[in-house]
Amino acid sequence: MTNEDYIPTLTKLVDSIRNKLQDPEHSELKSPLQIAVIRFKSIKNEIQFLLFNHDEGFSDKTFDVLGPYQASKRDVLNDLGADIYKGKLFQSLLDNSNVIKADLKILIRKNIPYLKKGRNNDVIKGGFVGKEYYYLIFLGNLFDSTQSAILEFFQQEEDEKRNSLLECMFRDRPGIFIQKKANIEELPDEIQDFIKQADLGRKTYRMPFLAGYIRPPIWIGAPPYFTDQEGFYTVPLSTYIKTVKHMEILGRRIILMNDGFLGISINTNFDGQFEDSELKETYKLIDLFLSLLLICNVDGYFEVFSTHEAEFFLTYYNLKTNLFRENFGFSRYSKKMFELRNEIPSRSQFQSVRTRIHPLHIELVLKHFKKFFKMDNMRHNLKLLIDSYTHLIRLEFDQSFIFSWVLIEQYLNHIWESYLDQKKLSKEKKKKYVGRDYTANMKINLLSLLGILGEDDTRELSRLRKFRNDFMHNARVIENIDAMKAFKLALRFVNKRIDDYYDKKFKEFLIQNKMITEKFGSKERQGR
Repeated sequence: MTNEDYIPTLTKLVDSIRNKLQDPEHSELKSPLQIAVIRFKSIKNEIQFLLFNHDEGFSDKTFDVLGPYQASKRDVLNDLGADIYKGKLFQSLLDNSNVIKADLKILIRKNIPYLKKGRNNDVIKGGFVGKEYYYLIFLGNLFDSTQSAILEFFQQEEDEKRNSLLECMFRDRPGIFIQKKANIEELPDEIQDFIKQADLGRKTYRMPFLAGYIRPPIWIGAPPYFTDQEGFYTVPLSTYIKTVKHMEILGRRIILMNDGFLGISINTNFDGQFEDSELKETYKLIDLFLSLLLICNVDGYFEVFSTHEAEFFLTYYNLKTNLFRENFGFSRYSKKMFELRNEIPSRSQFQSVRTRIHPLHIELVLKHFKKFFKMDNMRHNLKLLIDSYTHLIRLEFDQSFIFSWVLIEQYLNHIWESYLDQKKLSKEKKKKYVGRDYTANMKINLLSLLGILGEDDTRELSRLRKFRNDFMHNARVIENIDAMKAFKLALRFVNKRIDDYYDKKFKEFLIQNKMITEKFGSKERQGR
């Protein structure tokens, strides 16, 4: 087994720690830089977590783990991660105000040293039993201040880095650190490599993104004032362009500008490269953002295409200049929008060409984005909705109708299963009321009889169901009005499902805080 074989396992370990540390509601860091050194001693079966804070110096915690970990186990580091999870390490970190909002990004070293098994089943490395193993991790979000601090630390002289790490790791052997001329060879090999890695800072300059312009054109916030008395603009559009949001949500950086530019970062491996699965996942997040932008408008919805039309492409963000490479990785439409930045805008730019969006609309989009980030079912529904709308505005009514009907059926299944859950049926009995025997038509009728569906919805659902059957079995042409009604109903059902989600969370909060009881409702009602 090579060093690289352990990288996927270490990735899982890093992700597990990152997820535990991350606060999805507040991802900002209180400190500009933190570096953690994990020291694992195989014989003493303990792990030491050493935190270097750029402002406050060092702190350390030591915890017992089960170990020793034999290299015969392929998931040796997963086992180590599980033991850390079971111990007091996470709780201690969560109690530390400088760590709770940190985002554990990558392991500094790519070639992680792996553990070998000796003749007596002792965990050894390099032929020496009981040697300490060090894993370097840096913590930090992706805000500009953080990046500058990280680069500042990485660009220090070797002696400065060495003294910092020596003070941290050999405080129990002060004689080593007191010797100001201590040799770098006193440090473990991994630490030596870290200090000598001169290009480490430069590797952080470039970050992969999926980025582009939302299409059709939008403008976030109020349009800029005219620059002359006759109501015309006399300066380039770039004068008015500013960043609306530059934030990190669950390890992803999101950049949104008021002229409709959107970028979401791609998670990378230790070497700065990314897997194809991460690229696909980022495309899904672009879809999620655009679909939420579609439904969160107070007036209902406005024109916004899916990623297939908007063409969000791979590009790179320069962390030193805080700029994207405008001529690299963008679609023809996005390049045209970049060119418009250098031109003097016409009044029609803000009166008819661009759809104006209120900043509070963006806040609502980001609120939903945080909640639905890892909810695959909700993300799938929202993707179907935006695809339905994309086909609708392209006058592809058949495709739009089918996407809308899929969403409608999913909502029927959702409220039917919610009704069965309220009855608290056994699994065996519940199986009798789901499956192919309970068709969409049967569910519509039953939900109507139960009063869950209103008369208007029942009538509209029955009509659309007939259109769907005629289209599927008799190739009936779907008209514009039919596709539009199906989309509006699907849009309303998706919004209703989102409302149901928040209602459920609010009820769980009330029950958890004993403000209501699950059986009787409110305390006041229970007292009566």
